[in-house]
Amino acid sequence: MFGAGMDIQSIGTERDPIMAQRKRALFSTALSAKGLAQQEPVMQKNVDLFVEKLGVLGSADDGVDMAKWFIYLGFDILGEMAFGESFGCVQRVPFPKLTCDSRLQKQGEQRDFLDNVASRVRQGLISQDEMVSHSWNLAMAGGETSGSAMASIVYFVLKSPEVHHKLKEEVRTAFVSYTEIDVTSTAKLAYLIAVLKEGMRIFPTAPQGTPRASPGMIVEGHHIPPGAEVYVSPWAVTHDPRFWREPYAFRPERWLDPTCTDDRSASQPFSLGPRVCPGKL
Repeated sequence: MFGAGMDIQSIGTERDPIMAQRKRALFSTALSAKGLAQQEPVMQKNVDLFVEKLGVLGSADDGVDMAKWFIYLGFDILGEMAFGESFGCVQRVPFPKLTCDSRLQKQGEQRDFLDNVASRVRQGLISQDEMVSHSWNLAMAGGETSGSAMASIVYFVLKSPEVHHKLKEEVRTAFVSYTEIDVTSTAKLAYLIAVLKEGMRIFPTAPQGTPRASPGMIVEGHHIPPGAEVYVSPWAVTHDPRFWREPYAFRPERWLDPTCTDDRSASQPFSLGPRVCPGKL
C-alpha cells in the first residue's frame, strides 16, 4: 500500500534499495545542513505570518483549532521549500496553482528542494512524472507530519503546567526580543530540545512505521521469508516498559538526566539506516 497510486516512486516510497539511493542523491545538497540553513528565511517568514494570524484568531470566543493551523503551517513551509512558493494556507488566500509545470518554467537560483530535480528534468535525465512524485512526497507527507508534530507537542506541554513553566522560563531567559529567535539560537536550548524529543517519543507522527522487504531471516524464533513486507511500529517501541520508565508519561527530563535508565536509543521518530527520513539532521 505504501506509494500506491504512483506510477513512479518517490524518495520516500521507492522500494528498490539501489533506486532509493539514487533518488536520495538528488536531494543530498538541498537536505544537507547547509541546504536546510538556506531555507531558514522561508521558515521564519511563514512562522511570522502564522503568529500574526493567531493574534487575530485568538480573540475568538470559541477558541482556535491549533491542530488544523499547525498543519496549515507545515504545508506552507514544506510547499515553499519544494516549489519556491507557499501554498498560502495560513493566509487563506485562494490556493495557488503550484504544479511541476510552473516550477519548470522558473529559471535561475531558486534554492528550493526541487532545484536539482527540475534541472535534471530539463536535461532529460529524469522524467517529469518522477518530479511530480517527489514533490508530492516532500510537500504533502512532510507538511502533514511536521504540522502534526507541532500540534501534539503543544498539546502535551499545555497539559503539563510544570513543563510549560520550565520551557517558558528557558525561552524568556534566553531571548530579549522575538528577532533573536532563529534555528541556531534555539538549538542551544537544552530543555526545548528535550521537550521536542519527548514529544516525538510519546506521539510519533508515523506510528505504524514504514515498510521494509525482508531479506529472509529468523526473528524471535519466527521465520520471515524473503520479500515479506514487515513493519516496526515506533509507537509500540516508545511505549514499551522494557525500554521506558512510565512510558505514557510526558517527561522531558528523561532526556537530560544522566542517571536515567531509559533506553533513549529506542526512540527513532525519523527511522534508521539508509531509509532514514531525509529531514533529519
